Amino acid sequence: MNRSLAPIGSLLAAAALTLVPLTGACADESAASIWALGSQVILAQSTPQVGDRAVATSDPGLQRFLTRVGAHISYQPGQQYIVVTRADHRSILFTIGEKTLRFDGVDQDAPFVVREHDGAAWLPFFALAEALDFTPVSTGSSIVLQPQLTSIDLQPDHGRSLLILHAAVPTHPQLVRATAAETIIRLPGLGTHLPMQHFVDAPGLRAIDLAVTGNPRNPTTTLTLYTTLHSRLGLLGTPDPDGVVLAVAPAHVALGAPPLGGAKFAATTALAVSRAHTQNLPFAPLPERGIEADATPSPLPTPPPVASLPTLLPAAVSNGSSLDVPVVNDIHEMPDKEAYLIHLSVAGQPTFSWHLLGDGRFYVDLPGASLGIPPREESVGDPRVVSLRLRANGTPDAPNVRLALTLRGTPLVALGTDPQGITIRVTTDHSVAAISPIGSGRIGVPIVAPVAVAAPSGSMPVADAAAFAPGTNPRLIVIDPGHGGSDSGAIGNGMMEKNLTLDIARRLRTLLVEHGWQVRMTRDSDVDVYRPDDSAHDELQARCDVANRLGARLFISIHINSFTTSELTGTTTYYYKPQDATFARIIQSRLIADLGTDNDGVRRENFYVVRHTTMPSILVETAFISNPSDADRLRTPAFRQHVAQAISEGVTTYTGGAPSTVLSAPLLPAPDATPTPSDGDDLLP
Repeated sequence: MNRSLAPIGSLLAAAALTLVPLTGACADESAASIWALGSQVILAQSTPQVGDRAVATSDPGLQRFLTRVGAHISYQPGQQYIVVTRADHRSILFTIGEKTLRFDGVDQDAPFVVREHDGAAWLPFFALAEALDFTPVSTGSSIVLQPQLTSIDLQPDHGRSLLILHAAVPTHPQLVRATAAETIIRLPGLGTHLPMQHFVDAPGLRAIDLAVTGNPRNPTTTLTLYTTLHSRLGLLGTPDPDGVVLAVAPAHVALGAPPLGGAKFAATTALAVSRAHTQNLPFAPLPERGIEADATPSPLPTPPPVASLPTLLPAAVSNGSSLDVPVVNDIHEMPDKEAYLIHLSVAGQPTFSWHLLGDGRFYVDLPGASLGIPPREESVGDPRVVSLRLRANGTPDAPNVRLALTLRGTPLVALGTDPQGITIRVTTDHSVAAISPIGSGRIGVPIVAPVAVAAPSGSMPVADAAAFAPGTNPRLIVIDPGHGGSDSGAIGNGMMEKNLTLDIARRLRTLLVEHGWQVRMTRDSDVDVYRPDDSAHDELQARCDVANRLGARLFISIHINSFTTSELTGTTTYYYKPQDATFARIIQSRLIADLGTDNDGVRRENFYVVRHTTMPSILVETAFISNPSDADRLRTPAFRQHVAQAISEGVTTYTGGAPSTVLSAPLLPAPDATPTPSDGDDLLP
């Protein structure tokens, strides 16, 4: 958490690890089912304890639950400590022989003593879930692990207020209503134990109310912001996949974000907000520099390692309106020896389309549908499926829900529909006939047989093929200044990433041209490469297309890192294709030698632009805009010139000098495999 954040009342107090009382059948019997994020958690190695349940560290159900929430457990037989690392990199520590757990440096009482047995440590499962911000709620016959909105932080920022919301899972806000005096936002899938009302004295903001509705499995937290007259509200991008940043600004202060509300927004959300509000909406934000006053809120970029950032979904229904809007309301996975089955439950009968891409990716789109459950992204322990992702990736005026699978090997994908949704069957039974990799259908209407889509041979992306040449133009280098236009990138310490990356790219271009290179930039001004407010996929692919179509010899993407806390600092160089590792190591070596920043290493990461470009490609995270020391460096033209100089010198080393020479470079130490957070060049499928 950023040390500069000012707490609102007690909102920053650490959540107590007190369990909800588990009474009746749930308290002492193993018959009670456990549910989390729409799926049952099946614990094979567990035993009931008073007020909790002991589970072995080797239990597959525990491992699967931790993977789904982005956590990781570390324990080896004979060790004294068990460490669970959360998605936000904070640690939960258990000690063999002790009845405590340590979280955020504070010891908490555990329900029972942690023991070792048969090579595994036995932990209190519900206490661990609480430390991961999931509250266990008894419903009589089952226990639901309910994800929580854990904190709301208030940060004054150049005359405006930033509200930073943290949650247990990726958070997808829905705008219900925006007026001159209040804005109502829903956070579906989240409960909260935070105080329900807070009076604040901050720019543009007077008070905050919270309310929780729904049921234990499908809670909704509603946030009401009472603003000063003519204040405006915007949604900012954030590198925290489980967080949301809202900007509130008085009329005379620049908002610095696409505003929520306005005439165009009212028109495009007429299906989701009652006519009384859409026709007489008194909320009229003032124009922002580079943003129209009535601009529709834009989808936000998606950062690693989790696939999605907060994206504004279609506005929620208010005032009792009943509308026929399709909703994806559940997903069930049913793997067995012969096939991997998925059933996607859909309320309504929307059309859908499917696509099989050339690198083992398969996805189904439901245009016009909204997501009524928390998004999901997880690795799948199945010989036919590598990973699964379910998320809303549309816009307020063009909603869409996508289910994406990454396939392993050469399976076939069969599709079927029923009045309740879509069934997807992934199998290695090649007697199933294959059809075109592109098709469409409608929920409840049978698909004309045959209903299978053949996966291409091999599961590695096309861009991995070692046969890719360095490029047909041996003198051309493409520089990609990260973000731009409607996408500001990371924001911190009074700076915007898109401006810094463009400045560094221009300096690098000058140096490379002086050395005889031809240089093409994906953008040379503050614009989107594809088009304003485009999808992350289209924007990133457009950047790749510039280099691929021109046959560039090298591709260099420049970014500024950020994180939710101010502690992280340093420089990192990323690559994806194995043959690009040498290029990345050389650039990183020059950057560290010239900049004096912390060495965060060379990383192989599934970033879109380094995966989908065919020539040697790297992505450089120069420094952390969220760290005060790194930000002071980034603010100076001299530092940005040093970044450009170091990359230029690295290019010379890697290519051997003259632009037309054959690629050659000395071998450096192997890249460090430890992952680090980055600012948001997303992990698209």
